[in-house]
Amino acid sequence: MQAGWTFGDGWAHFSPRLDPQTKHKSSESKDNEDQTGFQYDYLMRHPLIDNSAFLTAKMNKSKYYAALPCPDLSVLLPSGIEKHLDKQPGKEPIEKHHHITLHINLPHKPTPDLVEKIQAVAQFQVSIGDLGCFENENNDVLYAKVQVTLELLNLHKLLVAEYNQPWPRDSFTPHLTLAFLQRGTAKAYVGEAKSTVTATMKMVEFRQHASPTKDPYDFQCVYLTEFGGGEKKKTPGCPLTHDKHKEEGECWYELPVVLPQKYTDWLAKNVPEHLIKEKPKPHITVLYGFDCKHYATIAEIVEGFKITPQDYEFGEIQKGQFAPIYLVHLKSSKLQTLFAQLYMRFPNHHTLIKGKYEPHVTLCWLKE
Repeated sequence: MQAGWTFGDGWAHFSPRLDPQTKHKSSESKDNEDQTGFQYDYLMRHPLIDNSAFLTAKMNKSKYYAALPCPDLSVLLPSGIEKHLDKQPGKEPIEKHHHITLHINLPHKPTPDLVEKIQAVAQFQVSIGDLGCFENENNDVLYAKVQVTLELLNLHKLLVAEYNQPWPRDSFTPHLTLAFLQRGTAKAYVGEAKSTVTATMKMVEFRQHASPTKDPYDFQCVYLTEFGGGEKKKTPGCPLTHDKHKEEGECWYELPVVLPQKYTDWLAKNVPEHLIKEKPKPHITVLYGFDCKHYATIAEIVEGFKITPQDYEFGEIQKGQFAPIYLVHLKSSKLQTLFAQLYMRFPNHHTLIKGKYEPHVTLCWLKE
């Protein structure tokens, strides 16, 4: 496969190239290393976006893993494990992001064709319980065994086939990592778990492997199909979408905010009530004008960023250039990064102002 660019819809799409001379190899303790023969370039910025905070959607030499995220299963951790934890600087010995790995060292996130194939798979349940371990050169990995279901195995095989990349181990052992222990100590905990958990697999997520350059915001979630009563359930609509946009099949995604009192005071002092048409609840529009069927995916991406008031700074008040409003500008590199990721997957011109994303809070709409 040759690397190259294709252009369409105002967006530049990049196809990676594979070095067929390089063999794939890995070990349980070295998933983070750059061991495969994939070569990368950088994605260029969208020509409509003139903003240096957009990261340029780089795909340097990051590798991705595909996994089924699970709820918090720390209940499966055996008692007394603290004394055997492998505590290393900069590493967390207890796994916090519980997941079942489907494939590793992937060169890029899924193609649109692969996304459709994953979305065609129905949600399923797995049983997680008994404890096992991998013994590595530097430490032990304590994990919970996962029941091998046909759905889980088929997802694994799908990724192997679509990426044309074999599983680097002798066999595929679905498991859920619980903790990293000192070498030679994990065997004492192997055996029947004190409890068994049944979890519903609802999505496949693609994230960068841990490394000093890992971008925690570079991930993609693909929802499995949800069925109920024999019929496919509808994707939930945007709770903040205006009726007009619901009718047009378009959605908005908004984050509620608390405005500092000085902005409310400014509005009361400088804008007479008889000129005001509406005072919307303070919010940041993250993305709007998108097809409502994508709402669940967009919500998952936004929630993954965990935007808090500490991530943005309120700026000056301005009158809108293209709409009869007064607004407060926001400064936030995290919001810019979030929008860049959303825009890559759901490009539209609605959220852009003069070709740029300018996060803001609308103080009021004026009567025309």
